[in-house]
Amino acid sequence: MGNIRYKTYLNGEYLEAITTNQDKIVPHTWSIGGVTGDNNDLAGQIALENGTESQNVSIGMITASEYLRANPNTEQCGNMSINNTNYSTCKTTNWIYNIVPLGREIWTISPDADYSTAVFLVEAFDTSLYAGKLRAFYTGFLQSGVSPTLYLNSDITLTGKGTESNPYTIM
Repeated sequence: MGNIRYKTYLNGEYLEAITTNQDKIVPHTWSIGGVTGDNNDLAGQIALENGTESQNVSIGMITASEYLRANPNTEQCGNMSINNTNYSTCKTTNWIYNIVPLGREIWTISPDADYSTAVFLVEAFDTSLYAGKLRAFYTGFLQSGVSPTLYLNSDITLTGKGTESNPYTIM
């Protein structure tokens, strides 16, 4: 399923299936500027992702930089280049990697700047030499999943601690 079909699915069938608190979801302009696989400047990568292309929808996907920023080990994993060099270490401290189902991949919304039909994804295969690495693939090549991402109204109230055993709950 290509990213265009994901956009249609996420903002159609998936969004309609949310029956509780759907009114708390607000449309957002998702930037989809391309990045390069050897980028060693996270701020520069974020600027590229915030490029000229965007989509205004309710449900989107993570960017490649959001995957990188989900890792507190910034010294070894803080940009695309060093994450992809140290991916075997980086996957152990990246909380997004840890929610990718084992044996699966998830797409990001970030296209490869050099190949217009390729988008970055994260693999979670224990047997893969690339598990935890951000790699670009042609969107029709794999049947990968997504981690739906959304923005909520600023006036919501949350309970819980945001942990696995005591997750946030919208009140």
